[in-house]
Amino acid sequence: MKKAFLSAAALALCAVSLSASRPVAPTAGDDNSKYMDMYYASLEKTDKIRSYTLPDALTMQNGQKVETPEQWYSSRRPELLNLIETEMFGKAPGRLEGTVFEIVEQDPSALGGRALRKQVRVRFDKTRYIQALIYLPASAQGKVPVFMGVNFDGNPSVSPDPGILYPEKKHSRLYGEYKAPERGSQASRWPVEEILSRGYGLVTFHCSDVDPDFDDGFRNGVTPLIYREGQIRPDPDQWGTISAWAWGMSRVLDYLETDPDVDAARVAAIGHSRMGKTALLAAARDERFAMVISNCSGCCGAALSRRNYGETVESIVHLFPHWFCGNFFKYAADVDSLPFDQHEFLSLIAPRPLYVASAEQDAWADPVGERLSLQEAQKVYDFLGLERGLTCGHIHEGPHDLTPEDWAHYLDFADRYLAAPQVVQKGTFALASGQKASLPLNFVRSYADFSADIELGGPFSEITLGRGGLKTYWGSEMEITRDSVIISDFDWTEEKGSCADRREAFAHSLPIGGDLRVCIGTEEFQKGHLKLSSGGKTVERDIRWIGGGKPYITNGCSGPLKATLSFASRKASSKIWFIADSYFNTVDPERWPHYMVQDGFTQGWMADHIPGGYSKEMLECFKNDLEFAQPEIAVWMLGMNDIEKNGKMHADWFDSLLEFLRICENRGITPVLTTVPDVPERCHDLKTAWVRSSGYRYIDWAEAVQKGDGSRNWKDGLLSEDLVHPSEEGAKVLWEEVRKIIFEGQ
Repeated sequence: MKKAFLSAAALALCAVSLSASRPVAPTAGDDNSKYMDMYYASLEKTDKIRSYTLPDALTMQNGQKVETPEQWYSSRRPELLNLIETEMFGKAPGRLEGTVFEIVEQDPSALGGRALRKQVRVRFDKTRYIQALIYLPASAQGKVPVFMGVNFDGNPSVSPDPGILYPEKKHSRLYGEYKAPERGSQASRWPVEEILSRGYGLVTFHCSDVDPDFDDGFRNGVTPLIYREGQIRPDPDQWGTISAWAWGMSRVLDYLETDPDVDAARVAAIGHSRMGKTALLAAARDERFAMVISNCSGCCGAALSRRNYGETVESIVHLFPHWFCGNFFKYAADVDSLPFDQHEFLSLIAPRPLYVASAEQDAWADPVGERLSLQEAQKVYDFLGLERGLTCGHIHEGPHDLTPEDWAHYLDFADRYLAAPQVVQKGTFALASGQKASLPLNFVRSYADFSADIELGGPFSEITLGRGGLKTYWGSEMEITRDSVIISDFDWTEEKGSCADRREAFAHSLPIGGDLRVCIGTEEFQKGHLKLSSGGKTVERDIRWIGGGKPYITNGCSGPLKATLSFASRKASSKIWFIADSYFNTVDPERWPHYMVQDGFTQGWMADHIPGGYSKEMLECFKNDLEFAQPEIAVWMLGMNDIEKNGKMHADWFDSLLEFLRICENRGITPVLTTVPDVPERCHDLKTAWVRSSGYRYIDWAEAVQKGDGSRNWKDGLLSEDLVHPSEEGAKVLWEEVRKIIFEGQ
């Protein structure tokens, strides 16, 4: 199944393909036929989208334009949050006095030894409490980042684990209506073991622990705890049920801040459908949540209200009146008078990462409206100068659901933004003017952070930071002067050694003096992010940063300095590694990984490539990188450049291959083999014959690019002028073969 990674810029393209999708009928206790008829009518409204005008997220209620990021954070954001709480969901209290935490069960060997399970009560009085179920990787070293989400049917529904406690009878009476779920009945929505295997924990609780999901007049749940004497239901601007659920997430986060096994600074709020609305509100209100994932949240979640498509404001307040505060009902018949729309709700998540996902067959939740809303929210992220990748989304095939496919996307997204880099190299150096220092050699290029904390012993003039050493092909170097940053890429060639090719220069406007911190974070496909800090001020910028080899610093100042260099890689970020020569170069359109990225496969892969490199050298790269992370799949190019002038292979190619296969077997890595299609002296037949007899998975590019007439010549237009590398068209053909074997399992 093809996975769709959609950037904000591509969201509008979804409209045509989704317009005829059949929605899944909502479940509701309300049998009001008028509003169920509106659901079915949504099938016919594709070409009848009403015209509407969205409010500008960057304009205050008084008409004043937001001019600076500081004005957004200090004025506009609080204004929007107040409107959303007062006019839609209702305001909630803070932490209640007398709240206590009780660990009622703990098993360090749950799920067959794979998990540490905890069951914790966040208690408010004798009968009212939230019972949180917590799973953490049993093998975790240090504090663990976690996903937190509210479940629909009760904690036992999350997993067939027999150790999960059912609620006490005196507690479940507060649910108003309760039917004990079968163990694991909702396990497909909570792939616990996959989450654990990726290095994350899961925290969840039953929504009815906070407030039952039906219109009970707010007599059950926690709502009565805040009533004044004589009060029998919330005031028009006080919490509805969604607001109460979001409040419950914050109260569980209060506990997580006390748990020594959980990193409470790295908690992702996640939710599906009504719980997607809940996760968004929890994170909008509580900025301690580090990341947010909205899955099919629809009306009053991620979807634009003014589109009036699928489930509308009018239908939702009649079907689920308990979800909202009393003030919201006045907008049912006049959605245009709502003083905000959902793109402004999403913008409250900034500057944190936000993922919005939808389902093809879920027109009731208006996937197009969700995408357009995210596209509008991106304008706020852009205004704040934030990285474009912080907002993301996909659309899964099928109906309204939270699926394992969705979780695969979310875990990849978390690897990028939530997983803590592991510091694997660190060194402190005292450098006189002109001196250079470096950390040990490594070839990790993607999903890594290189930082330098510098104490100046005199006036600042210039320092240089970079990655390089040996035949690493591409490296990057950064010169930081008093007023500018100059970034150069280095191309290794056998004739010239390192040859600088200047790529980028810009002013930084920092008053550098006393101290300087530089952090260069790298993602996939040579994307980097630079953060410079000095004198209490910070400058950030997305940059092109390649780099492989030794992280180094050179003191270009007239006086001494002290520098602490750190290199950290984000473990588990790279699922697939490609180990080869320049055929795997990711720089230009004449290399097939360029098209892999264009097709949306942007996360979870890494390429080690040395042009002209021998198998023995690439084996050393591979072994070195395994100290930093481990892939699930490793693709090895047979022979590479191990060719003598007479067309025979060096013995090293086979020894290196066997060592590669041995490492994969010992570490549980799946090996995939490939070879360069016949070009001069590449010995393709020799290598292919061995692979065919070995039984390993094999990408045979020759069948795709050669004419098939026995000549071994490439098809016209597929080989470049150097008669070794593919042309742009040839690279596209190579990518299609990789896609079939690696990404589609053919």
